[in-house]
Amino acid sequence: MANASAKRIGFQLSKRAIAMYTLSLTLSHFLYQHLKKIGTPRRDSTGNLTSPGSDLNQPGMTEWMFDVLYISWFAQIGSAILGEWFWWIYTMIPAFVVYKLWNTVISPMILGRSSSVAEEDRSKRV
Repeated sequence: MANASAKRIGFQLSKRAIAMYTLSLTLSHFLYQHLKKIGTPRRDSTGNLTSPGSDLNQPGMTEWMFDVLYISWFAQIGSAILGEWFWWIYTMIPAFVVYKLWNTVISPMILGRSSSVAEEDRSKRV
């Protein structure tokens, strides 16, 4: 009887929640370490600067790495506070990839126009 009431009162983690947290923690750790590595200046044994490190404010992959890192942190904190359903926030990442692929690769190939023309049409509508 005491065991049943402890199960109702106690906090239980499902295998899915543990797997999602492990996945997001691994992804966050990898991205954080990579960004730290590319942003850190490198020096040789005499102390002379060999590489100043990359600019972490540059657009492109670095920007996307920060986006994935922020979404991972948001999903971790949100799922801890609001529950397991919050892991669905991770669907933003593949949705954004599909959106970018459609606008830059697939749509221009199917419709036979350049991606800059597609962006001009979109800006005219707005």
